[in-house]
Amino acid sequence: MDKDAKESKAAEAEVRNAIVAFEQILEAIPTDRFALETLCDAYDQIGDSAKSLEYLVRLGTAIAEEGDKKAAPAVIEKLTARGAGNAEAKKVLASLEH
Repeated sequence: MDKDAKESKAAEAEVRNAIVAFEQILEAIPTDRFALETLCDAYDQIGDSAKSLEYLVRLGTAIAEEGDKKAAPAVIEKLTARGAGNAEAKKVLASLEH
């Protein structure tokens, strides 16, 4: 295994450890927006687009429920790009746009 492969494997292990930690945070605080966003990004980094979208939808739901108009545009942009074929993403997108 060359140096780049070892570094890549170590970086992925670090991301996976972070995923475990942030999922534990969500067990205690299910709508923690920082944890939801971090998990969305972390799963994206390791190539798990389905899990990434799952956390993006949960983040969008939390933002919609809180009525946070400042945070909504960034999530709307991401949901529009990633959630086109997902019914739950479309539902959350509609609630954010209103």
